[in-house]
Amino acid sequence: MIWSSDHNTWLAEVVMIYDEKTLKLIAISYWAIWYAKNKIVHEGVRQSVQELIVFIKASPSELEAVDEFKTSACLQRQEEWVPPGVLIKNSLGLIMAACTYPHYGIADAFVAKAQACEQAINFAVEIGFKLVQVEGDSLTIIKKVNSATQDKYM
Repeated sequence: MIWSSDHNTWLAEVVMIYDEKTLKLIAISYWAIWYAKNKIVHEGVRQSVQELIVFIKASPSELEAVDEFKTSACLQRQEEWVPPGVLIKNSLGLIMAACTYPHYGIADAFVAKAQACEQAINFAVEIGFKLVQVEGDSLTIIKKVNSATQDKYM
């Protein structure tokens, strides 16, 4: 093993010397030791050295199996990305209008759904619809839209 007083130099030297398989094993070992330490500190659960070694030895093959699964799943799935959009349908389910809106910097799915709802309402108003029924799967957003009070975040 290489010994250096500077941890950045040490890490760079380790990466240059060892092959990818050994580097993965080193990374897994460090992570397993860190995880075991956290289990002791936060949960009071202590792993035996044997359990730690079994975990470290089993992890590379498990990671390889996950990589193979991801690769095969990606190859089977050939869908195109569809931008978020708004469809306006009549009571018979026929599409009366459609549009898409680009969204940037969305923090999470809740924000994306809220923005899509807002865009749907704005689009319906722009093209002159008087009676609108908005559908979605976010109960929080549906309650906020139906609420008579203004939200403190708006």
